[in-house]
Amino acid sequence: MPESISGATLVLGLLIFSTACRGQAQDSTGQGWRTASATEVGVDPAPLDRLREDATAGRFNNLHSILIAKDGKLVFEEYFEGFDAGTLQYTASVSKSVGSILLGIAIEQGLIISVEQGFLDTPLRELLPEQRTVLSADPQMSRIRLDHVLSVSGGLEWDETSLP
Repeated sequence: MPESISGATLVLGLLIFSTACRGQAQDSTGQGWRTASATEVGVDPAPLDRLREDATAGRFNNLHSILIAKDGKLVFEEYFEGFDAGTLQYTASVSKSVGSILLGIAIEQGLIISVEQGFLDTPLRELLPEQRTVLSADPQMSRIRLDHVLSVSGGLEWDETSLP
């Protein structure tokens, strides 16, 4: 992780993360993950083989993919039910959970100020000054704070029934 991170960088990362997954897993260079066998990174491959068998046999409902990385290397990547690395995914609330975990890690590592100092109450237009015009154009958008992003409670109208 970088030595320091601004609130805007964190929020932008959370917003990017919260979009649907696209394409192959990417590393920090955008060239795709470095790969390794499970044994190369100290992982017993037997449970992964059983997981693959169970998933292929349809023992899990609505499972599209499993990716496992260890020590910065992708060691397991499997797709099911006709899905592949290029299939867009609807991530729903998993984004807020992972985003909240990332925020906790950043706070624990001292990369941003703590929540006790009011960071979560900061409007997005202040954390993302380059987006101030868009975020201030609509009164409802201008009220959205970081805590709203993390809890998916921004109050924006959303029609979940028409999602593909």
